[in-house]
Amino acid sequence: EKQRPTVETHYYFRNDIDRSKVTTLNFNFKKNGTVEFRRYPNGTLLTQLTEVQRKQLIKHIDVSSPEVQILTVQVGVNADFSNDNIHSIIINMYYSERDHKSGIVRENSKSFLYKTGDEINTFRVTMARNEKGELIDKYKVIAKISYIGTADSPPPIELTGISDRSLIISYDKLGFVSVNCIAGDIDWALIKEAVVYLEYKAASNKPDTKKEIRLTQDKPNGNWRCFMYGKKDKSYQYKVRYIHHDGHESESSLKTDTKDTLLIDDMLTGRAKASFDVIIDTNTVKTAKVEVQYKDTSLGLKEEFSKWFDQTDTWDWSMRLREDATNKFKYRYFAQFQDDMIYSSPWIETESDENIPPIHLKRYPKTLMIDGGLIDWNEWQVIYVSVSYSDEEHNYTVQKNIRLDKDNFLQTFDVLAFSAEAKPFKYSLRYAKAGSAPITVDEKEDNAGLIIIEPPMI
Repeated sequence: EKQRPTVETHYYFRNDIDRSKVTTLNFNFKKNGTVEFRRYPNGTLLTQLTEVQRKQLIKHIDVSSPEVQILTVQVGVNADFSNDNIHSIIINMYYSERDHKSGIVRENSKSFLYKTGDEINTFRVTMARNEKGELIDKYKVIAKISYIGTADSPPPIELTGISDRSLIISYDKLGFVSVNCIAGDIDWALIKEAVVYLEYKAASNKPDTKKEIRLTQDKPNGNWRCFMYGKKDKSYQYKVRYIHHDGHESESSLKTDTKDTLLIDDMLTGRAKASFDVIIDTNTVKTAKVEVQYKDTSLGLKEEFSKWFDQTDTWDWSMRLREDATNKFKYRYFAQFQDDMIYSSPWIETESDENIPPIHLKRYPKTLMIDGGLIDWNEWQVIYVSVSYSDEEHNYTVQKNIRLDKDNFLQTFDVLAFSAEAKPFKYSLRYAKAGSAPITVDEKEDNAGLIIIEPPMI
């Protein structure tokens, strides 16, 4: 032994080393090969095999052995954990049966936790046989669902007598009424929104047994799940309220169903339609409106539609009809003119696809010129002209008193007629001068648009 004082390390050296020589090397070599033998198609294969080959290729299994009696079940869940705010689902599986021949109780139990819905678990158990030698493959399942943010969870659901080899625990097995509500044949050009009201009447006093689903063109489906609270009845009631683009609403009758996919159609079958061509003279018309009224007394229906116009345009109106409904309707139009007068046409009855004549909205400016140039204004100081224009069909009347004198002996009177063939102007005159009584001329008519005032006949 040699020790160095400055280093706390010990070194050991040995000179007595044993040496030996190996002269034998053993190794194993394994080779796989194919054994050829003749085949006899009309003979039995077993006769061509040796005893050793038969033992290697043929295996005898007792039908009562565990290899035959193993029950294997793949277990999963079908639930929307994210949208339905589910925290977890716990599935407990039980098997316990006594074998009739051996008297042994075959049993097993497993508990599986599901947090995402993607998990797949396997339950295995050795099955027992009954007195007839038949395998007993029935087992029991208890499922418990828990929600996020609440301690109130539905009670566990117990399923007995299950024999599925692939078990998917869905809302149906969990004791839920599950409804996927889908918009079907709905005319979104007419209907803005369909509101579906659902209710599980078997437990109507519970908080989750009522649901309102709003279907639109952008969101044509919605889901509702309601716990059954131990009830066996899976039927639910629903009705639909339709909100139309023009603001009016219609509602279906109350219906009962059990389907898990509920297709919502509108209540319309046929179609009533018409095309309105509105031609507007913007110099004389401010705005216009066309109204359509549909009424079917046999079905108790009354619906109204309208469209505003501020320039020449076409309105292609249509509405869906219920079964056996009439296709007749009526329409009228309004116009507000530049002089702020409002005109309303009478109701006009028609039917679907009938040719509706264009609606021309225009006023025709008419001017009545009053000329007092022939009057001797040294004799007459003033002339009063009372002029009027009246169109009773359109409830239009304009009146004006015009004063003529030597400085203002030329005046005009303007109106907006409703047709090119205007009504006549009506006027009366009253001459006045100092020192004498006024002279009155009875009312006259003028179609030329020009009144030349002459001295009165005294």
